[in-house]
Amino acid sequence: MRDKIIYLDNNATTSCSYKVQEAVRVCMKEQWGNASSQHFIGRQAYRLLEESRERVAAALACRKSEIFFNSGATEGNNWIFLSLLKSNPGKRRIVISSIEHKSVLLSARALEALGFEVVEMPVTQDGVVDLKQASELISNNTVLVSCQYANNETGVIQPVSQLCEMAHNAGAIFHCDAVQGLGKDNLEMSKQDFDITTFSGHKIHGPQGTGILYLRGGFKSWPYTLPFVGGGQEHDVHPGTHNLPGIVGLATAVEEVVSNLSQRIDHFSKLQKLLEKELLINIPGCIIHGKSANRLPNTTNVAIPGLPADILIANMPLFCISSGSACNSGAIGASYVLQSMGCLEEVSKRSVRISTSIFTTKKDIRSFVSELITTLKTLPSL
Repeated sequence: MRDKIIYLDNNATTSCSYKVQEAVRVCMKEQWGNASSQHFIGRQAYRLLEESRERVAAALACRKSEIFFNSGATEGNNWIFLSLLKSNPGKRRIVISSIEHKSVLLSARALEALGFEVVEMPVTQDGVVDLKQASELISNNTVLVSCQYANNETGVIQPVSQLCEMAHNAGAIFHCDAVQGLGKDNLEMSKQDFDITTFSGHKIHGPQGTGILYLRGGFKSWPYTLPFVGGGQEHDVHPGTHNLPGIVGLATAVEEVVSNLSQRIDHFSKLQKLLEKELLINIPGCIIHGKSANRLPNTTNVAIPGLPADILIANMPLFCISSGSACNSGAIGASYVLQSMGCLEEVSKRSVRISTSIFTTKKDIRSFVSELITTLKTLPSL
């Protein structure tokens, strides 16, 4: 038995980096005030809050007034659809991709019962949104187009710039869930035309429960009703007491991943090349999903012949990988992402995702492949 757990599920969450841990620790010890309080301690906390906002804005190449802190992309994604619901806009069509994160898919579908028309853009067999069909779906009655920067299961990067242009030509708002792109690709907001973008801190070695809502032009440019009310913090975009230690840690994480982006991408790419080479050589019949498409350099989703993914994962307890979509009971179901790509249900249920981080080593990859080979030889094929 191995004595070290190897973590290969970084698209789900990442460990906090040392710099982030230290930033959070110092803040909790020395700057624990409420940033909305008027006294000296509160003003100190407010200065630290705004310094963090400036750091994030500089790293993302946007204005400080365009950055709003929240609990993560799931909240940010819900915020958009709640905003439309409270505003009751004249246009009623919402266009999303069929492979969006559930915080977009389910939020959009919830509006169907309230009179909105929700249509889903199909994807190709490589998992890329079909631009021809997208152009036919994005009509003049479209109020919002939403497409993720890269898929969390396959790592396939989406044609968001083209979709954004289509949305604007139709007079619609464009939203991008860029959770998986930050720290793995160049995401300077000044070079994008996205109206609204969502990020999560825990995907980039920041604290869990932290996130960023980017609004191009600031909150005054958002044409619809702000859905939340409370204490007025973040201009009512996210009212409620600031999670200052989390925000400080988030700003540290954003700076860290952006400042060494080229080294990170090079590291990820070398690991991905090694992993996929070893899989194709040693596991005959395996299928790497989206292999021909432009993908994140840290993500590999592969169908393993012979065994359902949940059985495989259960028999490799010291290797943290993921598979499929978890239903409320916790059971592994067939991935709707892979099925949208035309995968048979049987193939989908044999697929696992390996996602690396800056802390993953070549030794970790070789150990994983070796253990996978051993496990496949040990377990009876189904």
